[in-house]
Amino acid sequence: MKLKLNPNRGGSQTKVQPSKRTKISSPTIFVGFLILSAIFWYIQSLQETYSKRFLIPVVYEDLSGRHGLDQMPPQAVEVVISDRGVHLFDYAVNGFRPIKLKVQNDANGEPYLGISRKDLLAAISRQLSNRAQISSVSPAEIYLPIFRREEKKVPIQIDFEANTSQGFIASTPTITPDSVMVYGSANLLSGIHSIKTAQLPHEGLSETYTGYLNLISPSPAIKLSTSRTRIIIPIEELTERSFDMNVEVEGTPNGKEILPLPAHASVVLTLPGSKYNEVIPSSYRLIATYPKEGARSSEDQLQLTLRGLPDWVVRYTISPSQVQYVIEQKAE
Repeated sequence: MKLKLNPNRGGSQTKVQPSKRTKISSPTIFVGFLILSAIFWYIQSLQETYSKRFLIPVVYEDLSGRHGLDQMPPQAVEVVISDRGVHLFDYAVNGFRPIKLKVQNDANGEPYLGISRKDLLAAISRQLSNRAQISSVSPAEIYLPIFRREEKKVPIQIDFEANTSQGFIASTPTITPDSVMVYGSANLLSGIHSIKTAQLPHEGLSETYTGYLNLISPSPAIKLSTSRTRIIIPIEELTERSFDMNVEVEGTPNGKEILPLPAHASVVLTLPGSKYNEVIPSSYRLIATYPKEGARSSEDQLQLTLRGLPDWVVRYTISPSQVQYVIEQKAE
């Protein structure tokens, strides 16, 4: 008797599904091959020797106000370096340490700011690999004579105009300091009579302003004892003061008398609030000028003007601004 053993219970059979393989397209393989080739080529190229131009920054000691240079020192040294690509790449990414210029004395004991050709090449070589070669350096050396500056005290000229809000006025600003010491060669100092300030951006002011203005050196070879000055601009609100005044007539012909109609007018002054109590109407004159014979017109009115006003009066109005008049014979 034969027994048939079936591993699947219930008489069902399990079908084994064939595994699916991911197919990589030909273009993807080609692109990947190109990328790997490029990387391999780039790594290989870094082992080759090339030449490249670099700029190495130059820094120097800041001279005191009593010493100066006839010319501005270079800001960088241009150097052409031959080296393996991997080192050139490192120079380009990480850069170079600045070359420092120090004050030294030459063979005659005269001070100068600079560096010799030998020391310059050494300062550059210390930052390069052992295989690097320096093809050229410009400038090859640096020599800047130092001279003792002359000094001169000149006033500070304010280049500033206050912009106030409507209904306000700015008084004369004050600055501290109001003068500055300038240092330079005698030739340069002879043409300097004042130092100007930079503009200060601002909008309409409605209260006293305190700030700083930068000073402008007229030449890079000129040093200033300070770089800025403190400025205070008093800001006041405007007010009005009104009063009546009698009209005076000028230019009356001999033997005649001119009577203005009306004989008085109303005056309104616009002024800073702090000056309100300083208004003295009796010290001003309201004038109607009778024209000379050749300058007369057909108009039968005389224009009124106000004289003797202090400088702090911003503006004024006269009502009426013109008056009629009557000419009478003077009684003998």
